[in-house]
Amino acid sequence: MKNIFILFTLMAMLVLITGCFENGDKEMEKSESLLKRSGGESNIKIYYSREGLGHRIHYSIDGMDWTEVPGEEMVYISDDNPFNQYGGYYVKEFDAKMVEFVFTDEQGQNWDNNNGNNYLIDRSGTYMVENGKLQKVYEGVAFVEYEFENLNTNYEYVGYEVTLYKDGELFKTIKIGTFVNTSKMCNRITRLENGHYELELKIIKDNNTMYFASTNFDISDYEQSKNIMLTVKEYPIVKDKIVIYYLPKEIAWKHSPEGVNIHYNANNSNWTNLPGINVIAKSYKYSMGDRFSEIRAKYEINAQNLEFCFNYLGNEWDNNNTQNYIINKPGIYEVISGKRIRELPQNMIEQ
Repeated sequence: MKNIFILFTLMAMLVLITGCFENGDKEMEKSESLLKRSGGESNIKIYYSREGLGHRIHYSIDGMDWTEVPGEEMVYISDDNPFNQYGGYYVKEFDAKMVEFVFTDEQGQNWDNNNGNNYLIDRSGTYMVENGKLQKVYEGVAFVEYEFENLNTNYEYVGYEVTLYKDGELFKTIKIGTFVNTSKMCNRITRLENGHYELELKIIKDNNTMYFASTNFDISDYEQSKNIMLTVKEYPIVKDKIVIYYLPKEIAWKHSPEGVNIHYNANNSNWTNLPGINVIAKSYKYSMGDRFSEIRAKYEINAQNLEFCFNYLGNEWDNNNTQNYIINKPGIYEVISGKRIRELPQNMIEQ
């Protein structure tokens, strides 16, 4: 009987020891997991608005323990330097892959905690929290400023539009209605990523005349600002026709002797018979700016609006991802396959 009792005792001890090893293994796996998550390329930078409730950040990185309340003080960025886009903000950097955090004041009494849900970032990058909103931002150039030549600053223009393209695709558009002088115009675009940009300015003088200017520039690391002088030129406004300069994406479309076909519906009427109207591509160039000449297919039609698409030999189609291309008013337009439609001034493109 005594031997049986000893046997049971040894078995119980073995179970306890095994459980300890299992729990130890789990804790080791957890620790290794946390180490893996915090290793490698990992950097998170957080900017916090000066309009916040405080400038201390209380946080946990990669699932580890939280800091002591009220957290750590963030670094203030002086706004004395006009070239620093984050002047007046507070910043904190982390060597981590994940940060859960909130903001508070010196006493830890007033909190900005995402309505009780805490803020959470689980990817490296630069972020901003402003007015309770967390968003990713990009640090490249602080801003681009542009000035104007050949423009009457005391004229009541009908409106103006600034369009910025990045690497060939639409990045930002700014539109303003009637204004009295250029001091009312936005002349600064901030928080740009690295890349190649095209900047276009269009000012509507009246029903018959517009001013236009364009340029391009590159943003690279370590730049803080760009200053650009735009020379505006006067152009007539097109009122009775739509002219399209189409840049195909496929090489074969550009150089085929058959050209491309445009299939369209003008003025909300009937569509053309398939495969549409054949147009031959040729080389055109811009009369201003430092753009390169490229082969395009040109088509002109007397119309007030146009819905259209393109095809090659009636088989391969470019229909703007099944949405078709749409132009709602007369003018001169450049259509770049898969990227954009943009309006250009009359006489800007030359043969």
